[in-house]
Amino acid sequence: MSKEKDFTFDKFVEDIVRREDEKRQKIKEYVDDHADSPQRRYNRLYRERWQNRIRHGNPSSRRK
Repeated sequence: MSKEKDFTFDKFVEDIVRREDEKRQKIKEYVDDHADSPQRRYNRLYRERWQNRIRHGNPSSRRK
């Protein structure tokens, strides 16, 4: 009574692979277009880094 059907997932796998490739391509294009925007350059140049901070006073009094 039960007939076995050949069911392959090839079309589903190919669709998933195609969508993943399209997503990667979109992300790559976005990164390439926005890699060196003026805002990023400004932020990289003038952002305060923790290594460059100067603290004055007794170090033990800051821990309270």
